[in-house]
Amino acid sequence: MDDQQTYLLNGLLARNFDLGRVSRFRHVTRGRQAQTFEILTSEHHEYLIYLYPPAFSPAQLNFAANAINTLDQHRFSVVPMLPIRTKPDSTKPAMASPESVGGAQSFAAEGPQGTTMLVSLASSGSPLPPDQYTDHDISQVGLRLAWLHRLLNEQLPAPTSPTSIAHQLAASPRLPVAASDLKDLLPLLNLAAPLGWLHGDIQPAALLHDADHQLRTFVDFANLHHGS
Repeated sequence: MDDQQTYLLNGLLARNFDLGRVSRFRHVTRGRQAQTFEILTSEHHEYLIYLYPPAFSPAQLNFAANAINTLDQHRFSVVPMLPIRTKPDSTKPAMASPESVGGAQSFAAEGPQGTTMLVSLASSGSPLPPDQYTDHDISQVGLRLAWLHRLLNEQLPAPTSPTSIAHQLAASPRLPVAASDLKDLLPLLNLAAPLGWLHGDIQPAALLHDADHQLRTFVDFANLHHGS
């Protein structure tokens, strides 16, 4: 990354997070939703900075960060997020009351050019290419997903005003169908409300494994939602 971007991010980090002096920045790949940087502080602590594009709202990212920390508190393999120093009104959590998700701390800070910035401890592992998955790897992912969804639905209350699938599709920043087809499609999707909390973006880049193919952690929780 160039010196100007490093200077800008360093200033934003110092303003919003208690990390100490940053001694190294490095661009890394963790999932596909955010641009991710690894930093090392002068105290030899390693963190990850996530810069989410404007399509992901600060309120939704803050809600996801609270959910991630709730999972971490219950010993699921995710990487906990670090709270920000202040709590702007724009980062109030969505879809849950402050008492429902670990006290609903604020984790989302303003990033450069309209992005939203989150910071976590550095995560171990890397994406495993799909052609390297064994039957055991697939079985392990299935078991871990079952545990993930069970914990989410045990720890997060359902929305008080659930929306239909049609409403969720219309509000999505990344529609899976062309806008011209939406008018005919939506009336067919006025179904009952979804039944549980979902990760929302499970694909190989979101599953980090170690050298022995052990699944270490999940990333990319920005699409966490109450769905089918």
